[in-house]
Amino acid sequence: MNPYTASLRPVWERPTVVSLDTVALDQFATSIYREDFPVPSWREPVFPADDDERFVNFVGVGNTINFAFTDFATHKTFESQYGQQSWRGAFGMWACLKRAYDEDCDFNNLQWLAQLSFGDMQQLFAGAAPLPMLQDRLELFHETGTVLAKRFGGSFWNLLQGCNFRAFGAAGFVPTLIREFPGFRDESVHAATGVRLKFQKRAQLLAMMYQGRAMSQEAL
Repeated sequence: MNPYTASLRPVWERPTVVSLDTVALDQFATSIYREDFPVPSWREPVFPADDDERFVNFVGVGNTINFAFTDFATHKTFESQYGQQSWRGAFGMWACLKRAYDEDCDFNNLQWLAQLSFGDMQQLFAGAAPLPMLQDRLELFHETGTVLAKRFGGSFWNLLQGCNFRAFGAAGFVPTLIREFPGFRDESVHAATGVRLKFQKRAQLLAMMYQGRAMSQEAL
């Protein structure tokens, strides 16, 4: 059982902004329950073909800032070019990182994240429109690079190895990310109950992306 699910119960038991149509939900669940939902392998062109170390470090960098790709004022979704294709939303962000990867940006030692300037971010995430919340993302990169350098030898891969490739548990990869990197804490307080909602999207997604790549490698 996912250890964070229980904290989210107030969202559907005492909603404050939206309501849940349980009849429609049951109907939808019935219509899809026989379908196969394979774990993504993350082998689109915007991801490195390398397995393990550089892949984990690459998706670790991306998931540090994996949120809010539509500008709140203009309602335009971030879009960037990689190869002959235009990529939107989160995949637009991955496309930008893959361009850097192809230009031999070091994804084995990520201490450089702590040294990035705002101008570096503008160049790295050049797209059809500015990437939203660029200053917030820069601050997250600074935090991530600093913590990785001090605690994990500049590498998400070292962190994952130190957790014995386990996602959950007290010493698991996901709780360690949340504990050591404040910027990875996808949490908020539920207004009606005061319960802290622990969604933890990005930390869990990072673990899931490694799992999907590893499972697809076994199938090759």
